[in-house]
Amino acid sequence: MPILKRIESIIINRFDQEKGAFRFFLGTKRIGSLENIIKDRNIFFLMAPTFGNVGDEAIVESTILFLNDMFPEYNVIVIDYHDTLQTLKEIRRIIKTNDFIVLQGGGNIGTLYYDAERMREFIIHLFPDTQIVSMPQSMFFANTPDGNRKLERCKRIYNAHPNLTLIARERYSFSSMKEAFPRCNVILNPDIVFYYSKEIADNPCALRAGVMTCLRTDKEDVLGTWRNEFISKLADKYEDLIIADTCVPREIPREVRKYEVNSLIQQFKRSKLVITDRLHGMVLAALTNTPCLVMPSLDKKVIGTYEWIENIEFIKFVESQTCENVIAEADKLTCSEFSPFDWTEFRNKHFTDLRNRIGV
Repeated sequence: MPILKRIESIIINRFDQEKGAFRFFLGTKRIGSLENIIKDRNIFFLMAPTFGNVGDEAIVESTILFLNDMFPEYNVIVIDYHDTLQTLKEIRRIIKTNDFIVLQGGGNIGTLYYDAERMREFIIHLFPDTQIVSMPQSMFFANTPDGNRKLERCKRIYNAHPNLTLIARERYSFSSMKEAFPRCNVILNPDIVFYYSKEIADNPCALRAGVMTCLRTDKEDVLGTWRNEFISKLADKYEDLIIADTCVPREIPREVRKYEVNSLIQQFKRSKLVITDRLHGMVLAALTNTPCLVMPSLDKKVIGTYEWIENIEFIKFVESQTCENVIAEADKLTCSEFSPFDWTEFRNKHFTDLRNRIGV
């Protein structure tokens, strides 16, 4: 990226976060951009990421699948994260009373990814007369003076909206949302990627080989300086160790989103064991019937999501993160036989009635 463009991007991003939405005011050029694709009833699915977190891209694909299945009479219009603010003026111009807005799910209500939180707050404030649904999310505000200030701002904006539904994807966030947002429709439901089980073939991979690690290296990493030693000990134990991640070092445009998600799913299906501290590492292992050891995360979202599937015998949460304990648990999983999990029953239990619970 040319240096001037890079500086411009940094300035705009900073202004968006601190002052509101600079890109919104640049959105006049988008007027007319959606006129040819709107229909009588529309769902505007906003904040769909294109950055290189395949777990987030799985959320997008799962959300689109869910919306098309549960709202067949609606036209689903997907707006990428980087285009959302610039498109809001056009959406305000064309949105109708029987349309509604869906916001991307994930783990960014709070201070961990504050750019996304500020964008969501701006959208909620901008559309007081439109029903808004935030797909399954985890919530985390740092317990600091700045974090508390940001939480109070969030409370004011969310609670001021007369028709806002917040879906928590685990009970810890559900409890926090219920307390913070008493005027919102707060419901509890599993992460939307579980719905993608509908797209994954039931036939097992005949050639499973290799122990795959899928460990964080970002701001949510809890292994820290111990990671290299941890991986080294695993490599000594498993000659077929594969170092992988749900993140890739590139943008993922919508044209290849599904390909990237399905490619990662195939990698899970080929593995005989997964060791992960990533929420969607655990979820994709479960969906592909791959034995998985799950390690704790920075917040409660991984253990909270694990509680939805703790009865699956081949998914094991590891309380102690010592390498010896992980290897001992890994040996148990790789030496055992497991029956495939019935994801049809899981979807019917948790997602079939979700439209009615949302209230659309």
